[in-house]
Amino acid sequence: MAAIRRRGRFGVSLGLERIERLLAGLDHPERQLRGALVGGTNGKGSVVALAGAVLHEAGLNVGSMPKPHLVTYRERIMVDGRMLAPADFGATVEPVLAEADRIVGDAGPPTEFEVLTAAGFLSLARARVDLALVEVGLGGRLDATNAADLGVATVTTVTHDHERHLGHTLAAIGAEKAAIIKSGDLAVTGARGQGLGPIAARCVALGVPLRRAGPGQAWEARVVDSGWDGVVVDLRTPRGWVRDLRVGLLGSHQAMNAAVAVALLDALRDAGTLRRFVPLDLDEETLFDKSLSLHICGLQFLLSFLLPDRSELTNQPTRTGAWTPLSLSLRGLKGVHERRITCSNLKRSVRNFHRFKSL
Repeated sequence: MAAIRRRGRFGVSLGLERIERLLAGLDHPERQLRGALVGGTNGKGSVVALAGAVLHEAGLNVGSMPKPHLVTYRERIMVDGRMLAPADFGATVEPVLAEADRIVGDAGPPTEFEVLTAAGFLSLARARVDLALVEVGLGGRLDATNAADLGVATVTTVTHDHERHLGHTLAAIGAEKAAIIKSGDLAVTGARGQGLGPIAARCVALGVPLRRAGPGQAWEARVVDSGWDGVVVDLRTPRGWVRDLRVGLLGSHQAMNAAVAVALLDALRDAGTLRRFVPLDLDEETLFDKSLSLHICGLQFLLSFLLPDRSELTNQPTRTGAWTPLSLSLRGLKGVHERRITCSNLKRSVRNFHRFKSL
């Protein structure tokens, strides 16, 4: 762990040369994976959680790479919602660190994020997961995860974030995020307005089919009820409406995430007829019966796992350590209250969650 942590001193250093050299030295484990890259300003974690829960319900072995970790680096590599055991994590990281040291002279020192990304790809390839759902880190074009082409590319939303690295306009930010879409992919987005333009343009240029989710689109979810146990939505797909679908994540914004997640699942199913994919058996019952009633399957989604005595209810404005202005504004009870979460409470709940998962 210390060897990885020391690489944090290299900070944010965008670019694909180091990660590509790392992966080449590891015999390209990312080429053994299929699934989806999931980028966007907000909603990446929720979309991966929802889609992963459905795929798991369908009997598939699902790998994911959540970000960021809260307590341990092992949280960043999940197989069916479980972290690697310490020994397995060490066995995965060891060859990655050795290769990172070997390429320093030619490509420079790989960053902490690049080492963890390479370790994630290697671990999921060794686990022979059926599908990998990989969250993009920062932006997309120069993010280390973009060294992989998994077949489906999703951009959840485009709003202002990391402007120092991505640009100061929604069009510029959208272009950075759209770069995860590659020729031969299927694409999904919930973006609208100026942020949508670069995504749509890239899809046209590459001949990539684009599924859009959101108000008035083929995939749309409308909140009909909400509370501390999640939200209830009516979900529209090209096959028709599904009524009273419960999504076990907090906040009315989860309706949009559910719509993007189902569009992503639809893309994965259709990708079964393309390229190296094999058909996925995702029937309507699997998609719409109980699967989106999320069983917590990753540490990114512990905000819906916190016990009432771990947090406070307040109707006062709340400041958080969110990455973007919209993040962590978990408005339950129809927007009347917000849940205020302290770092210490969150970490304590994470530890309790780890103990629960080991029972």
